[in-house]
Amino acid sequence: MNVIGIDPGIHGAVALVADDAAYVVDTPTLERKVGRKIRRRVNVIELADALTTFALPGTVAYVERAQASPRMGVSSSFAYGEAFGMVVGVLAHLHIETRFVSPSVWKREMGLVKPGARELGRDEEREKGSALELARKLYPQLADKLARAKDDGRADALLIAHWGCEQIEAAAAA
Repeated sequence: MNVIGIDPGIHGAVALVADDAAYVVDTPTLERKVGRKIRRRVNVIELADALTTFALPGTVAYVERAQASPRMGVSSSFAYGEAFGMVVGVLAHLHIETRFVSPSVWKREMGLVKPGARELGRDEEREKGSALELARKLYPQLADKLARAKDDGRADALLIAHWGCEQIEAAAAA
């Protein structure tokens, strides 16, 4: 079984969990002029290259559903939506079966969020730390790629892929 997990956005990552291995890479980015400013955006060519490497026959991709946050500004929301669209477009081009999951679902089922806590906006930093801790526990061979607080996108991508594996196994057992 080969499952890709994707935390979209410029601070996100792409992970592959296979039968005997796991890999994770940051979402590739580049600097691009947007209006009068230089902004970081997803490098769609490198993203396609990374996903092509992961696109083995029968691979399924689980992508965290994009949603704007009340704390995001208009340009940040647009950039996040643009990154999400690029991810979905590349997956479609590569004919990779794609399934979407909301952050609250996979995080709750992985034990990272207590029911109702997300809606109240509590402990987001602790949640990120918990995701890193859980990813290091599940994938100790990748602990060096999950060492910093800013590696939370990598942890999320790995945990989304792990959650996807659990969903596929549960469906096969039913």
